[in-house]
Amino acid sequence: MKFKWMGLVSIPAIAAGVIPAMTLTSCKDDNEEEDNREKVIIDTDVGNDCDDIGALSVLGNVYKQNKINILAVTVCNQYLPAYHTTDIMLEEYGIDCPMGMSDNNQKVHTDWGNDYANAVDLGWEARSRKDWSRIQSATRVLRKTLANNKKGKIKLITLGMLNNIANLLDSGPDDISSKTGRELFEENISEMILMGGRFDNEMETYQEFNIHEAPEAAKKVINTTSVPKTFCGWEVGNPVKTGQTFYDNPETPQYVAYLTYNKGQLRESWDPLTMYVALTGDAQYSQKGTVTVEDSHTLFEPKETGNCRFVQIYQDVPAIQAKLESWYTIG
Repeated sequence: MKFKWMGLVSIPAIAAGVIPAMTLTSCKDDNEEEDNREKVIIDTDVGNDCDDIGALSVLGNVYKQNKINILAVTVCNQYLPAYHTTDIMLEEYGIDCPMGMSDNNQKVHTDWGNDYANAVDLGWEARSRKDWSRIQSATRVLRKTLANNKKGKIKLITLGMLNNIANLLDSGPDDISSKTGRELFEENISEMILMGGRFDNEMETYQEFNIHEAPEAAKKVINTTSVPKTFCGWEVGNPVKTGQTFYDNPETPQYVAYLTYNKGQLRESWDPLTMYVALTGDAQYSQKGTVTVEDSHTLFEPKETGNCRFVQIYQDVPAIQAKLESWYTIG
């Protein structure tokens, strides 16, 4: 789907918002009909780094191949331009699924001076800007999505801080389900694929951004759940620079996001690689083990009975860069 680009008009930036005090619309039951596509939920931190836009482009292109059923997308902050930008990206690829905004105000670094989410939000009109009923509580969206799951399990892909998932785990029985959020999570999630942590020789000294920004949430999700986890650490995406496809396609949300954030330079591919690995499995993995979050470090210990593993660094960087660029096709 193509959009009419509204241009980068000069109006004041929308302030960080809160979820409106209104009756939230219910998520549709995406499992009513037989569907053999892989079911996925995405939790993103659009608004901090533009690489989330690359990840959503990978997601959109896999979706267009009819390989996945996207049950829900949640945003782990309350910054309205970030939520709108996520919505704009989903609509570009024809994705219309329940969306949720975080129930707690996780910091968005608009103070870095490259607020790409605001630039995209000013250039395109999001569905959720026209219809506020599309802005729902992330916890309720996740609870409803998991409670409605009738067959098989769901892959959870997280690209940012884990506060939305921690809030889900903390949630109790309600009008959606008599089960706790932890019960719904353990019963319905097949695997988590996380962009987070670091697993090379600086594992014990480096505090990766997604873990450092919400350490208590990371501890709760990583240290206390039994769902299998695959980590795509900082060291995997750092040497992989991408984004040329976006620069070659001006007047698109991707172009505006990468140009505003990274000033025409290629960007490290932490989130796009995480999405790519999650949806294609094209990676080499470590042996099984356990991962424990301590002081914002992700400590891996090999263990045959462990439920965690991490993605190994790609040896052929130009090859994986080319693969990612091929998945960046504009919707």
